[in-house]
Amino acid sequence: MNHVLCGLARNPALGAELVDQLITMVDEDIAADLVERADLTRAQAVALAPRIEQSIVRLVARGLLMADDIDPVARPDAALAVLADGGGYAAWARWLAADPSVGRRERLATCPGLPGDVRELLAADGDLRVVAELALWTTPDTAALLAEHPHAEVRCAVAGNEATPPQVLAALITAEGVDPARSCLVCDRVATPFAHDPHCPEPDCDLPPGASCDGSHESTVHETQLRALRNPATPTAAVIGFADHPSMLLRQQLAARPDLPPATYEHLAGAPEPGVRATLAQNPAIGDRLIGEWPPTPATTSNAASRTIPGCRWR
Repeated sequence: MNHVLCGLARNPALGAELVDQLITMVDEDIAADLVERADLTRAQAVALAPRIEQSIVRLVARGLLMADDIDPVARPDAALAVLADGGGYAAWARWLAADPSVGRRERLATCPGLPGDVRELLAADGDLRVVAELALWTTPDTAALLAEHPHAEVRCAVAGNEATPPQVLAALITAEGVDPARSCLVCDRVATPFAHDPHCPEPDCDLPPGASCDGSHESTVHETQLRALRNPATPTAAVIGFADHPSMLLRQQLAARPDLPPATYEHLAGAPEPGVRATLAQNPAIGDRLIGEWPPTPATTSNAASRTIPGCRWR
């Protein structure tokens, strides 16, 4: 970073000719200051944009650049940045949906307001990463369609999308009315049954620690349930059954929800795991009565960890 040039770029007394000169020697740090100048002209913005693409979104937001100032063929990353900010043209999205770069198609899948035909193209993309990214950010109707995708990873992404319709989330978390997924990232790559070593020594292995599949895609199903429990759009009636689930992580996530019946909170208060009880203790929805009647922790808890708070029996 050239601190002097950055300082000049921030100086409101700098004349237009010197601003023009700074644009010719700009780097990312100088550009970050130049784009905020109150006296930056449209002509200067047009000159700055092709030099530092990261400046384009801010220049568009300030109204100093128009979509017509951006060539999506020459500057696809700039076009993506504008689309991600809610601007640009539908034609850009259609062109980028066929971009050979998987990374660009993934980024396109996160953009708001994509036309329906673009969403259809991305949903049918040959790379699972693109489809899963779309599932995480797309509209309710497309999320509902992708909830029936044959790959468990796509369904998992749908479970994390807050735009997914509640009835679809309920079906995903309970597995009622949904045909089982046919594949997951684990059985795509290795023969099952398989459990991934958390300390896998393979340097090029990108399976998550603990990933496993015995034909039921259990680790992905578990992550799907975790995301749905975290999703505020998932109906309460669909989640309360997890209060007795053998997975501590699922019960801990359930304990954080603000929409459970009092009886479910009371049931979770008796969990043997400190993590579940601690999460529940932070939940403002549990009510004063449960706070005041908190049950004692297991007898194995040390005296240092069992100090009570005056007026209640929190442990």
